[in-house]
Amino acid sequence: RPSAPPAEETVRSMATGGIRDEAMFNDLETAAFDLHPQLADDARRIAEITESRVHLSGSGSTLFVVAKGPLEADLLARAIEERSGLPAIPATTCPGVASGGIQRSPG
Repeated sequence: RPSAPPAEETVRSMATGGIRDEAMFNDLETAAFDLHPQLADDARRIAEITESRVHLSGSGSTLFVVAKGPLEADLLARAIEERSGLPAIPATTCPGVASGGIQRSPG
């Protein structure tokens, strides 16, 4: 697990500069893969197809790959479905906001 900067700095960085694949981690991934070996196998297959790091959301409801843009996301989703038979949906994150637009919640 990478050492994480303060949460506000991380959120601001992702909102203004996009998602950095190497900064992402999930503490539950190992446990989820141990409990559900098929999930780990699916992640390995997707990694081989996409030649990218595969991430697990939460405790295992979704596997995902960070793409460089919508076109790459479409191509990766199609390749995953064709080569693995697993459902794959291309998605995009919300557009970034100006760094001055991120406000701390009171309390």
